[in-house]
Parts: sequence; C-alpha cells; structure tokens
Amino acid sequence: MVLIPAGESMMGNNGRGTTDGPGDPDETPAHKVYVDAFYMDQYETTNAMVQEFMEATGHRPPKHWKANSYPEGKANHPVVYVDWYDADAFCQWAKKRLPTEEEWEKAARGTDKRIFAWGNTYANDKANTPQYWLAKGISEDTLGLKGGTLPVGSFENGKSPYGLYDMSGNVYEWTS
Repeated sequence: MVLIPAGESMMGNNGRGTTDGPGDPDETPAHKVYVDAFYMDQYETTNAMVQEFMEATGHRPPKHWKANSYPEGKANHPVVYVDWYDADAFCQWAKKRLPTEEEWEKAARGTDKRIFAWGNTYANDKANTPQYWLAKGISEDTLGLKGGTLPVGSFENGKSPYGLYDMSGNVYEWTS
C-alpha cells in the first residue's frame, strides 16, 4: 500500500478540454477538496487475491468464473464482474476499506489538476483503454471486449503521481 498524504486536491472538472470530449455532467464543477492522509493499494485487486478471499470466506465467485475459478491465465489480471457489495466484503476481509471518491481522485490525479494519472495529454501507451487496442489494430468486433484486461501494473509510464498503477484504464473501480 502507498501513503497518500493529507492535503488539498482538485476534484471534478469544468470540461476536460481534450479531444476525448468534455467529460460527464456529474464530473462538474471542478472544486477543491481536503483529504486526510490514507493508504491505497498500489495495484488493482487481482483474480488470485479474490480466489484466496473466496476460499477463506465462502463468498460467491464473480459470475463469469467456472467451477469457482478465474479464467485460465488471468491470475494477475484485475478482477471483474464484482458488485459494490463484493468489493466491500473483500476489503473488510483484507482489513482495508474502499476509498472515498475524493480519496480515489486525489490518488489518481495528484494535486496539480492533471486530467489523466500521468498528465494532461492522452497517450495510447499509458493505459489499457479501447484506444490502446484500436492503435494495435484490434477492434471491438475482433475481440468483443475491446481487448480485455491486462495484468495489473502493465503500464509503468501510466502511474499516478503517487506511484499507483492502472488508475486510468484496465477496469472500473469501486469507491465507498
């Protein structure tokens, strides 16, 4: 886990000002928030971690797992198809908690008002996104999932200012 220091950061936006579009209405307006210091995992929760949790607690598996096991070759990929209650239960078992939305955004963006975890300019090689796969010539029609997940920590140059991986791309993440 990584310590995210206490302090102010910017949350939301007034329109991203990028070619990717203006952002969603629920992201506006940009505003300052103060966040107490907290710890956050450096990597997304993996299938292997959830497998351990399920075996220890009897919690139900994600809906796409077969015979209570994650897809072959995906041990170090982020878990998908978990609802908020699954994520919260995993955190409690691990003696952690889901971050607040304010904490998550500070951990992802730092304090310098950046748009993406790595800065203000989108780059295909910094996150697992549909654009990343399209740049590789793999279309949604080819894979159906726009490329799918990649192992956690696959984008060294896409880390947040605090050294957190996959804060942009790979999978959506839950907050408290």
